[in-house]
Order: sequence, then structure tokens, then C-alpha cells
Amino acid sequence: MLKKALLTTLVLGMTAMASVAFAAVTSTQAIEIAKAETSAGAGVFSYEDELHKYEIKLQDPATMTRYEVDVDKISGKVLEVTVKVAAQESSAKVVKSAEDIKAIVLAEYPDARIIGIRLDKEDYGHKYEVKFANAKYRIAELDINPETGVIVERDLKYNL
Repeated sequence: MLKKALLTTLVLGMTAMASVAFAAVTSTQAIEIAKAETSAGAGVFSYEDELHKYEIKLQDPATMTRYEVDVDKISGKVLEVTVKVAAQESSAKVVKSAEDIKAIVLAEYPDARIIGIRLDKEDYGHKYEVKFANAKYRIAELDINPETGVIVERDLKYNL
């Protein structure tokens, strides 16, 4: 009986390891999936093969925009995208109101359900932090320059 239990445990463990070792999505496929989430000029500068996902980092040399895209190894679905724009993240001046920021978010994501808008004061200036959800993203966070209204960072967690 003990041998049978040990054998069953061993087989289940090997099956679990095999499912991770033989991902349905290759790193090459994951890179192509990640590129579809970025601007046309973005190129890969690194990627990491993690346990359950690929983490692909890209950059558009024309705009210096950086992207980090997480792709599930099994399904090939995009899990998360982080975008950082080469623009001044914060400002000493606050020109845009919370209503202006809401309008900027809704212009970019018309179906956004805004969870919160917060003006954050840090040592180097102010920035708006916005959280929202919609049909595509279970949660999205934006950092917006309060003087220019430029979205300088996006952290988008996809619905699965």
C-alpha cells in the first residue's frame, strides 16, 4: 500500500513538472504576443523565462517608451503590461484638476470605471495616480503629470 501511494505521488509530481517544463507557448511566440501590445517600433531588449510566465521587456527607440509584458506560458494570454513614457513624471505645478484627469482617462479608455483619482505629493513634485477597471483590465493604474496631462506610466492587469 505504501509503495502504491509513493508511486502515485511520484507520478503526480512528474506530471506537474512536465506541464511546466513543456510550456504550450515558446519564448519566440511570447515575444510576438508581447510585440502586439506595444508600438510598432518597439524592439526586445531582454526577456526572462520564469516558472509560469515570460517577462518580455521592449523599448521604442523613437519615443524612448519602455514596455514590460508578462505572457502566460500555458495559455499565451497577456497577464500584465507596464508602459513607461520618457516624459517628466511629476511636476511642481498642478495645472490639471481631478475632472481634467478623469476626462483624459475616459478619452483613452472610454469604458473605464474609475475607482479613484489621487494627487500624490512626493519630494520631487506632484503626480496624479488613477485606478480604474474595464472589460479588458481587471485593474489599471495610471500615473499622470498634473501639469501636462501626459500619461507617463501605465500598469495594466488583464482580465483572464
